[in-house]
Amino acid sequence: MFLNRFSFNNFKLLYKYFLENPKNYIIFSSITSIVALLEFLGISSLLIAVSILLGEKIIFFESYFPTFNDYITSIEPIFVFAIYLLLILTQTLVQTFNESIFISFMADWRTKKSIEYIRNILSASFISQQNLSISDVQTIITRNIGFAVRIRYRLAVFIGDNILSIIYILMSIVLAPVSTVLFVFLGLIYILINKYIIKYRLRFSERAQEEYLKAGKISYEYMSDFRGLLISNIKNFTKKINDTIFQASNYQRYNDIINIILRNIHTPLILIILLLGIIVSKSIFNLQNSEILITLLIFYRAQPKVVSAALGFGSIIEDSPVDIVPELEKWNSKEIENIYE
Repeated sequence: MFLNRFSFNNFKLLYKYFLENPKNYIIFSSITSIVALLEFLGISSLLIAVSILLGEKIIFFESYFPTFNDYITSIEPIFVFAIYLLLILTQTLVQTFNESIFISFMADWRTKKSIEYIRNILSASFISQQNLSISDVQTIITRNIGFAVRIRYRLAVFIGDNILSIIYILMSIVLAPVSTVLFVFLGLIYILINKYIIKYRLRFSERAQEEYLKAGKISYEYMSDFRGLLISNIKNFTKKINDTIFQASNYQRYNDIINIILRNIHTPLILIILLLGIIVSKSIFNLQNSEILITLLIFYRAQPKVVSAALGFGSIIEDSPVDIVPELEKWNSKEIENIYE
C-alpha cells in the first residue's frame, strides 16, 4: 500500500514538471516521433537488403504487400544499404537538433528561475529575510539550479525514450515478433529492479541534500566573521565540517554504488537475453537467418531505450530533493512588500 502511494506521488511530481511548460515537452515528443518513423523505415530497408543477400523470402512483404514483393526483391542490396545509412544519418541529425532545442530552452529557464528566486527573496518581508541563510542561497544558485535543469532534461528524454520504446515494440510485432518477447522480458526485469530501489535512491538524495545545506550553514556562521573564528575552537569547527560533509558524501556514495551495479549488470543481462532469443528463434520458431538477424538488430537498437525508459523514472526522482522550484515557491508565498511596484 505504501509503495503504491509512494509511486503515485512520484508520478504526480513528474506530471507537475511537465505542466511547467507542456509546449516544449510536446515539441520534443513530436520530433522524437519523427525519429521513431525514420528508425522504422531504416530497419525495414535493412530487412530487405539482408533477405536479398541471403536469398531468403521477405515474409513481411509477402504477407502484407504481396503486389510489391517481386519489385522489392529485384532491388540491388547496395542501393538498399545506402538508403539505410541515409536514414540513420538523418535520424541522428534530427535527434541532435531535438535535444539541442530543448537544452536551449532550459538555458533560458535556468536564467529566468535564478532571477525569479532572487527577486522573491528581495521582495519578501523583513522578518523572512532575517531568517534566511546566505549559504542556502549560494547552494541553490550554484548547485541546485543545475540539478533542476538536469531533472527537466531527463524528463524530456524519459518521455522520448518511452515513445521510442513503444515504437520499437510495435516494430518488433510487425517485423520480428520474437523480439517482442525479449523486450517484454527485459523491460519487466528493469521495472522490477527500479520499483524496489527507487525509494532508497530518493532517501539517500534527501539525506545528502540536508547534510550539504548543514555544512553550508556551519561554514557561513564561522566564516562570516573571521575574528570570531580566530577566538573560537577552530578544531571543533573543522571536525563539524568534516563530519557533515563526510555524511553527505556517504549518502551520495550509496546512490553511486546503486548506479554502478545497475550499469554493470546491464551487459551480462543483455547477452543472456540475446542468447536465449537465438536459441528460441531456431529451436522453437525455426526462423530464417535474415529474420534472426533483424530480430537481433531491433533488440540491439531498442534495448538502450527500453532500459532508459525503465530506469529513467528513478533517475528523475533521485534528483528531485534538490529541485529549485519548491524553494522558489516557498519564497513566493512569503509576505510580499512589493518593492518593485
